[in-house]
Amino acid sequence: MKGINATHYDRIPTYPSRAKKQENVVNSIIETPKRSCHKFALDSDYGIIAFHELLPKAIEWPFDYGFIPQTLAPDGDPSTSS
Repeated sequence: MKGINATHYDRIPTYPSRAKKQENVVNSIIETPKRSCHKFALDSDYGIIAFHELLPKAIEWPFDYGFIPQTLAPDGDPSTSS
């Protein structure tokens, strides 16, 4: 079932507008919100953010975790933002 992309994250631009680009403002997709004990991740085959794993008891994400659309890290994954 490869190729299904319900939300089209691949179509979200890096910058919300030309003016915002000059102000160094970027769009970001938050996969796992700050203080969550659940880890979520983008499933690019389906274009959804899905549950990935439960963190150990009493552990939570210290910041919002996600990625900047239309960018790739050196390993080929979407660049992360926090």
